[in-house]
Amino acid sequence: MAIFFSISLFIRFFFLSSGMRFGLLQVKLALVTILSRFKVEMSAKTLNPMKFDPKSLVPFPEGGLYLRLVPRDDLVSTAA
Repeated sequence: MAIFFSISLFIRFFFLSSGMRFGLLQVKLALVTILSRFKVEMSAKTLNPMKFDPKSLVPFPEGGLYLRLVPRDDLVSTAA
C-alpha cells in the first residue's frame, strides 16, 4: 500500500510539474513579446513617491500601480 501511494504521488507530481513548467514557459514568452515591442513607463496615476500598503501581505503600493505601454520606435521590421 505504501509503495502504491508513493508511486501515485510521484505520477501526480510529475504531471503537475510538467504542466506548471509549460505554463511558466508561456508566461515568459508573453513577457518577452510585450517587452520587445513596448517600453514600460509609470503612468501619471501612480503616486510618486510610492507608499506601500501596510495591510497587504505582499508589498504593494497604496492606490495601485499603473503602467503605460509605449510602442518602441527602435523596432526593426523583419518583413520583406
